[in-house]
Amino acid sequence: MSPFPEDVFPFLSELRENNRKDWFDGQKKRYEALKKAILIWMDELIAAMRTADSTLPEMEARQCLFRINRDVRFSTDKSPYKTHFGFYISQGGRKWPGAGYYLHLGPDEQFMAAGTWMPEPEYLRNIRQEIDYCQEEYLALVGKLQACGFVMIEEGQLSRPPKGYDKDHPALPYLRQKHFVFTLKLHPERIFSPEIFEAIAAFVADTAPYNRFLNRCLPEAHQGV
Repeated sequence: MSPFPEDVFPFLSELRENNRKDWFDGQKKRYEALKKAILIWMDELIAAMRTADSTLPEMEARQCLFRINRDVRFSTDKSPYKTHFGFYISQGGRKWPGAGYYLHLGPDEQFMAAGTWMPEPEYLRNIRQEIDYCQEEYLALVGKLQACGFVMIEEGQLSRPPKGYDKDHPALPYLRQKHFVFTLKLHPERIFSPEIFEAIAAFVADTAPYNRFLNRCLPEAHQGV
């Protein structure tokens, strides 16, 4: 297995301190070399992930990598560059609206996530309906992942039950969710260890049933991608 490139986090730390176009332009060759190295590492990781989730197609890491440029149009923070590498690995590529796996690699934060972040309105309605119809199945999936030590993101929960659901609904905490994501924190010593491939493959194997539940709720236009 290829080792994780040691210079990635130092570069990202420097970028955080010098988040300007002129500095980045002067470091472009360095950035491109690091990106090439991390894509080689990521190609091997994706191959390991595919052994744990058979729904993942063959793909190259470059198809899963988010651009380092930030979208600053609606942000008060006009810093032009992200200070992390982010990958989304799913059935339909980086821009697919369904559930998949996200890997975040920054100098101060590294984590793996499974699920779907901020699903579109129709997809969100379908997920809530499926949770309502299949309460026992969903609660069992969530309970298993929590028992594994994975953390469910609770950011942005509704303060009240969504329209059409009773305040005494057994699955109300999950019906109020706007995101359906479980996370696993990774530490640098794991990132640089050969065991990282096995650890992430295990996370994928554990969360794959949860993603399958979410993906069967996709609007028909995206089914079978």
